[in-house]
Amino acid sequence: MKVLAFDSVSSSCSVAILEDNKVIYYRVLRMERGHAESLVPMINESVLATCDNFSQIDLVGCTVGPGSFTGVRVGLSTAIGLSVSANKPLIGVTSFEVVAERIKMTKKQDEQILVVVLETKRNDFFVQTFGVESRPLDRPRSIQAAKFVEYMLSLENPFNHILLAGDGVNRVLEYIKDGTTNLNLTLEGGCGGPQAWEIAKLVKVKFESNQSFPIPKPLY
Repeated sequence: MKVLAFDSVSSSCSVAILEDNKVIYYRVLRMERGHAESLVPMINESVLATCDNFSQIDLVGCTVGPGSFTGVRVGLSTAIGLSVSANKPLIGVTSFEVVAERIKMTKKQDEQILVVVLETKRNDFFVQTFGVESRPLDRPRSIQAAKFVEYMLSLENPFNHILLAGDGVNRVLEYIKDGTTNLNLTLEGGCGGPQAWEIAKLVKVKFESNQSFPIPKPLY
């Protein structure tokens, strides 16, 4: 099974192809803008490097946000266009899900809750909290930076331990350093936004669960 996956909602543009459980192609370009011009050529390059033609792709996956407004629209419209034109199944995942799955694969998640913090480049953050086995504990939301500590203190946390991860962690430290008296925090350093190879693995798992998946909708 070959999975084509890509991300254009963060401060990079990435494309990957997963064959069975092996990443056979991966490319990432760091960029704040220009995703619309870069994404399709990167997808074409990935397919030419690994397939005789696009018909050999079995599944398409992409991020639906949150992130750059333009990046979300570019990624989703591209994914839907490829899926419809080639009659291939499409699964969309949130940036939160991808980061949570990354943590699930590398960290012990039965003694802490996970707060995924994503960058908005404004005076707020995109936030969602997960429990054991990356189970969502609340809905994705935008939280004003000044209210972030209040949000964490309001969480039902039987472990009294919070792991922070995502590409907003470094900036959120500016707002929590003076208000963490009652918080037991661990920071996942270097844990940025979603990458295409992670998306490919996640959508493959979802596809193999035999669920039905609606056309992805943007999460701004």
